[in-house]
Amino acid sequence: MSFSEFEEILNTETESKPKNKPLILIIEDDTYLREALEFYFKSFYSILICSNGQAGIDAITSEVHTILLDIRMQGKSGFETFLELKNKFSEIPIIFYSAYQDLKDPFEIINEYRPFAYIQKGEGFNKLAIVVESAVKYYSQIYKNKLLLEELKTLNETLELKVKDRTTKLESAKIEIETLLKHELKAKETAIELAESRKRLSIVGQTAMGIVHDLKNPISTIRAYAELANTDKITRYKRQEYLELIIREIERLNNLAFEILDFSKSKIILELSEVNIKELLQEIYNFIQIDFDYSNISLSIDADTDLVASIDKERIRRVIINIANNAREAMQDSKKNYSFSVSAYKKNDNLIFALTDTGEGLPYMMEEKIFEAFATEGKTKGTGLGLYMCKTIVEAHNGELTYTTERGKGTTFFITIPLINTDNS
Repeated sequence: MSFSEFEEILNTETESKPKNKPLILIIEDDTYLREALEFYFKSFYSILICSNGQAGIDAITSEVHTILLDIRMQGKSGFETFLELKNKFSEIPIIFYSAYQDLKDPFEIINEYRPFAYIQKGEGFNKLAIVVESAVKYYSQIYKNKLLLEELKTLNETLELKVKDRTTKLESAKIEIETLLKHELKAKETAIELAESRKRLSIVGQTAMGIVHDLKNPISTIRAYAELANTDKITRYKRQEYLELIIREIERLNNLAFEILDFSKSKIILELSEVNIKELLQEIYNFIQIDFDYSNISLSIDADTDLVASIDKERIRRVIINIANNAREAMQDSKKNYSFSVSAYKKNDNLIFALTDTGEGLPYMMEEKIFEAFATEGKTKGTGLGLYMCKTIVEAHNGELTYTTERGKGTTFFITIPLINTDNS
């Protein structure tokens, strides 16, 4: 670089420095060029300067987002330094910035060492700046994913401790209840009172087991995918897929927690807001699509783009997902072409959701108690609160949850909500 070019850099006004700038490591033995590079990039990045390869190897940390590496240096060459840096942090992009052309062709260097880029000195800083920006963006995504994985790992450990603690408390509570019931049963004078006591114990035990069971499944899934995402043997895209699955399981835990909290309340206080129904259904579709695809069930949604209603978005979202998951679990015969659809429309000043499956229809015994608490007919898991809480949430909107079913053809649930301000005071 000529002296006039460096003077031009010195005279250039720099923009205001952004906060939390990415860190780049410059390994260059030419003092004059080191200072020029530092001055040029310091407005956009935090700079770590090293004058030789060994100093760069000693200084590097995972916080470095990109490395500018000279090839011809005293002591360790750029090639030797490159190999040791990659051995320590293989994912950090390294850019060869060198005039080293007399002994080796640049294309040979790229093919042999596979750097992020090779920039020849003398081409000016503009091209170098573009490549550095690209490298920093590339590593920033990797760095953010690592931080997210650490957070998820911490969350998983915390959830495991909470589940263990809750399980212990439930077991202690169950023992205490059983002890109390034994004393109570002795005092009962009729068989009716004895039967009612046993029923209460059964409900407590059923609820406790359902909660623990439903907590264990997503937590085990989170742990499994966290371990898979933490290995270096998978691609970046596969790691992203695992992280998305972890987030889905965390949402399942969140929905379960809200279901239990709502059940424990004497009355639900809605959090109403104006919601675009088409966008809500699209969010739900994106969330449940992978499960329906895995079960080979066709999934579709339909709603006008301008349909808006004042509802508790998160609770209605949980209602629709709960009914959808019930339908999916009931349509597990892979030999049949099942489908499930959710449509929303306005009718007589009401917002109506129609959730239709093409399954086998509801069993007669289930129809009698479908909206009762702890009704789990034909299901091997769950608290039995799902449809009971769905009905409670819809009624809190001054609405109605109904259904029609036909043996061998399927079932449709209708959620009807008045398109006026919901009185939930």
